[in-house]
Amino acid sequence: MSVPHDLPLRFRSLELPVEHVEDARLRALVTYWHHKCAGRRMPARREIEPADFRDLMGRILLLDVLRDPLRFRFRLVGTLLVEAIGFDPTGKLTTEAGPRGYLDEVEGHYRAVVERRAPIYHRITFDWVSTEMGVPATLQRDYVRLLLPLADDGENVDMILAASVSDASWGLAWRKATGTER
Repeated sequence: MSVPHDLPLRFRSLELPVEHVEDARLRALVTYWHHKCAGRRMPARREIEPADFRDLMGRILLLDVLRDPLRFRFRLVGTLLVEAIGFDPTGKLTTEAGPRGYLDEVEGHYRAVVERRAPIYHRITFDWVSTEMGVPATLQRDYVRLLLPLADDGENVDMILAASVSDASWGLAWRKATGTER
């Protein structure tokens, strides 16, 4: 399913210190990632065992980092995320998988992970005007997302492990705002 790229949505993100991750599942994932670093800057994908964080499985993304030029491709998209956004972007470049304003924002986050070679944590908020009840109303939803770099050589990011957490209404709101509701 294609997603319109010029929607009347506004996106904002706020980078927060990774030490301030509130969700217990995301905190456990940060601890797990640090443990897997084993003295290196970051672990390799082969060292990450998805069964070790089962409670986040449906909320996980794996992104391939492509170079020359720097781009990102969805390698794995958790089932809860697919359900929330209304389509499966697995195998697509990030530039092919959502509204342009949103993609510009999150691709900036992905680039920052590659450049910094360190975890990044954001609260992402989007709002839009709905006329569903007959009168225009501004609606807003947010979610938090943790991005963890992975590198086969321990130094150069070649994959990003992402986990997102939101309330249950986020997916329905996203699908209505982007026109991907099934």
